[in-house]
Amino acid sequence: MSKNNGWISFRECRPCDSGYYLVFTEYDKTIQIEFYDADLCECGAWLEYTDDGIKCWQPLPEPPQF
Repeated sequence: MSKNNGWISFRECRPCDSGYYLVFTEYDKTIQIEFYDADLCECGAWLEYTDDGIKCWQPLPEPPQF
């Protein structure tokens, strides 16, 4: 299994592209799907949370194939 199960510390690295990501929130300790806008502000921002509200993130998994 990969280090930290694929979770990336937001303090260490931001997503490069705009899109939806899995995030782990600092305040309520939940996993959610949130949108990151890479063009917002100077270095990007989450739309629903302040940057300090997101502890870790990772890309969404590929959908199942039927």
